Amino acid sequence: MPRYRLAFGLVLLTLVLTYCLIVLGGIVHNTGSSLACPDWPKCFGQWMPEMTGGVFYEHSHRMLGTLVGLCAIALCIVLWRPAPDFPSIRHHGLILLGIIIIQGILGGITVL
Repeated sequence: MPRYRLAFGLVLLTLVLTYCLIVLGGIVHNTGSSLACPDWPKCFGQWMPEMTGGVFYEHSHRMLGTLVGLCAIALCIVLWRPAPDFPSIRHHGLILLGIIIIQGILGGITVL
């Protein structure tokens, strides 16, 4: 039973963080900060650039996206063991992870 509680908690955390990521993406767009970092995955050749102006919004969006991806990986690990009452649940985690990876790649292509 604890595995289900952990999975449920990870699902809720991923859901909330994804919502925050969407809101932050809207802020990035509305502030005109969409291309404040000219390279990807780093920003101005650094993992942690000076967070001033539009860089603050765009790089925060990238960091939150990375956190969502890490939560999805953690969820896939927790769901990997098959559950007798939910036989296809591991596939849902893998689909989620695949969608997040594709979205990250599309974001990187947009910058490049």
